Amino acid sequence: MAGNDFRGHAERFLAAALRHPECRGGRLISVDAGGSRIELDLNVEMPLASKVDGASPNGVRVVETVHVRLWPSYPWSSPSFSLRMDFPRDLPHVQPGPVTELPRPCLIDGNQREYFFQFGLVELGIFNLVHQLVLWLQRAAEGTLIHHGRGWEPTLRRDLNDVIALNAEACRAVVDRNGGYRVLKSTFFRSGGDGSLVDKQGTTWLDVSQTQVALKRDDKELFGRKKREGYWFGETVSCLAWPGKKPNGDEFVAAAYMPETVDTLARLKERAGELGCSRGLSVFLDSLERSWEGYVLEAPVPIGIILCARRPEHLVGSVSNIELLPYLVDIKAMKGRTALFAEGDTEPVVPAMQIDATNPVLLRDVSGAPELAPVSMLGCGSVGSKMALHLARSGVTIGAVSDNGMLRPHNMARHALARASFAGSKAKELATELALLGQSPAVHDGDLVVDLPKNEHRKTFLPKEARYAVNTTASLAVREALSTIGSKQAKARFAEAALFGRGDGGFLLFEGAARNPTLCDLTDELNATVTCHSACNIDPLSRGLGVQN
Repeated sequence: MAGNDFRGHAERFLAAALRHPECRGGRLISVDAGGSRIELDLNVEMPLASKVDGASPNGVRVVETVHVRLWPSYPWSSPSFSLRMDFPRDLPHVQPGPVTELPRPCLIDGNQREYFFQFGLVELGIFNLVHQLVLWLQRAAEGTLIHHGRGWEPTLRRDLNDVIALNAEACRAVVDRNGGYRVLKSTFFRSGGDGSLVDKQGTTWLDVSQTQVALKRDDKELFGRKKREGYWFGETVSCLAWPGKKPNGDEFVAAAYMPETVDTLARLKERAGELGCSRGLSVFLDSLERSWEGYVLEAPVPIGIILCARRPEHLVGSVSNIELLPYLVDIKAMKGRTALFAEGDTEPVVPAMQIDATNPVLLRDVSGAPELAPVSMLGCGSVGSKMALHLARSGVTIGAVSDNGMLRPHNMARHALARASFAGSKAKELATELALLGQSPAVHDGDLVVDLPKNEHRKTFLPKEARYAVNTTASLAVREALSTIGSKQAKARFAEAALFGRGDGGFLLFEGAARNPTLCDLTDELNATVTCHSACNIDPLSRGLGVQN
């Protein structure tokens, strides 16, 4: 019965596709348990001279035969389209894949299934997908698949299963004119399948840190692999390699689009050569081989390779012209091996999707928040924890956190964090949470009142890079102590935030320049001017607090 359903879906798809004026013909090729296969012959409009030749200068034919795959879940899934095996791959908007597989066009800037569904009727979805395909082929023939003037469009990678997460801007910042490479400490997670890179059922996630490490023969703590139920994890490294200069002294610029067809170590080396990164990659691979001499690990461990391509113009959405092209390859340090890469130059390599690791710059860009100077949080309770996390999610650097209290179960009613009953200090727990947002604040869990007069202690929670320090302790003693600190003793300007009346009211105070007025001065003004009516229905402070900026 399922076979009849597949055939019916395929016949209806073909009938809808043939209604498009540029569809010159079509055929149902096969129907089986894996779905249906169809071919469509599409007319490609191009200049008269190219029509006479039968193809455009870059090899797109006047009539292109396109392969269509309807999956068993169709019509709840979108059709897949593939081009002929010898279709030109050196075009933008071609999905990555090895040369042994049919090239696939990227038709939609977004989710193709959602595009397919938005027209209400399946037949309309089919017609519009075919129309997108026709437009794609016409633009491929014209060489207009990209919008010139917007910048360089990065190589498509969003449909890949494996992921390398890194701080893209930090990686681009190390690229110089002289060429080179950097080894970065990394961690990996691998789920599903048999734990190998080539298993199609498995997925690898590699987190790349900014910690630079050296490959040494006696240092095996950089690598490891453990297994838990359903996944593997461990430590590894990644290589960031970038191009140098040409013999004439000019920067090496990769100005041509290249198909993402890397699938072996040999092809990876070839791609590195095309991008000018050969030397850095070669030195890294040689060092990696030497570092494993005499060492055995009976399990494959993935390493990351990130090639930096210098493009002729800035990338779309970035001010940088450095495109990051990440790959994964397994090292296999098995007993009795002849090489670290068991299959030599035919060792499988997979392109990976590059995503930005969580960091303040990324969060600020996504949230659309203005850039603010670093902040120190004095107090990590219900108010301080929420303010710190909101600031961090807006891309503000949290330079330090301070609180001498412990995070207890009753705090969970209002605190931003959720922790077990045996949690540590509020400052340490908040710092742990902020680390997940790309922050690395200094931690002070001592008494602020006692430590404020001590220069060495004060540097911990009022670091010199902190432009502001926000007191959320609700402590009269801390406010008084902060008001006695001169502007020369601490460059940060103090603010204070608090809630009162069980959350019915609150205030935010910000001291003036050179501590004039101080937080104590502002509190006195607050008490003198703000009126509480009843049950803490407070005046909206419309009269102001006389705060000087």
